[in-house]
Amino acid sequence: MDLDKELSRVFLHTTHDKDSNEGNLYLSDSTGSSFKISLQRHIKGSIIKIGGSYTANFIANAYNDDHFIVSFGFSLNRNRGIWSKLQPPKQDSLGFPIECGEDGLCSLHLVIDSNDDSYPPQYLRSLGPLALVIAVGNIGRHLENRKEYLNTYLSRDGGMNWQEIFKGPHLYFIGFRGYLILVCPKNKPITFVHYSLDEGHTWQIREISVNPIFVQRIQASGANEQRNHIILVGIQEST
Repeated sequence: MDLDKELSRVFLHTTHDKDSNEGNLYLSDSTGSSFKISLQRHIKGSIIKIGGSYTANFIANAYNDDHFIVSFGFSLNRNRGIWSKLQPPKQDSLGFPIECGEDGLCSLHLVIDSNDDSYPPQYLRSLGPLALVIAVGNIGRHLENRKEYLNTYLSRDGGMNWQEIFKGPHLYFIGFRGYLILVCPKNKPITFVHYSLDEGHTWQIREISVNPIFVQRIQASGANEQRNHIILVGIQEST
């Protein structure tokens, strides 16, 4: 169950099979006493609130009856409470136009399953309903489960519009109230990381090791954000 205090509404996930993570997502009215189905075949734990909007994954059937995972976005303020596809960026991180095929039927899909902590979306709330968000995903008809199809994306408006910032899946960290973004590949030998001081508009390189290391996660230490130290946890490559 997820309570949105700003909108005075509740999201509630229900399943009819205790062994299944698939079910229906219900949304209450402003009193919290009446519910209606908001999204069918929702994957339990795959809804996140980003600023003034939500993003969730659900299961869609293809023509050959295979089950695919698809991402939808939701906002009462922006799209009148209707789940809709996440619009892909017009160009990739290298500046090339993104092609959606002849039919143009593609959208952005994000890895947001809370049961998989490989690339959990990270966001920082800014002033008003907007937020800075980084997540891993792909552009296509559905979410891919192979890492070679995944890239890293950023949104500056709470998940309504997205920009590809790096090819491939990356670890990421947003700190110091959004003034610092740190990004690096996961479990790949690296000697440097990328960082941004302007919400991902430009990126710089910082050397962190002479010998290659495999970074497994990025975390901050300390309770005071202004005095936090950023820690990269990983394994140094053997020589």
